[in-house]
Amino acid sequence: RMLYLEGVWPFWLRRNLAVPNTIHFSGIWLLTAPNMAGKSSLMRGVLVATLLANSGLMAPVAAALVPRYDAYFLRTASFDVPSEGKSAFAQEMEDV
Repeated sequence: RMLYLEGVWPFWLRRNLAVPNTIHFSGIWLLTAPNMAGKSSLMRGVLVATLLANSGLMAPVAAALVPRYDAYFLRTASFDVPSEGKSAFAQEMEDV
């Protein structure tokens, strides 16, 4: 079961403001990057695209090959605001 998403972008931003990503996913993967690098945005985008595609709806991607999933899990901080450019880390630093 391979997940392929081409042209994934943060759906809460205008498409011309975001850099689209292409995802080839099979198995377990570890996503690491510096703060404010877009890890949460990528995870949200992939989850939304797979959920919409599995529901039979149009996903915010250029092309996709999405297997059927039984469950969806996404863990991100509840206090990050990606539409305002604030990650959980940035929000914590602002509060300090």
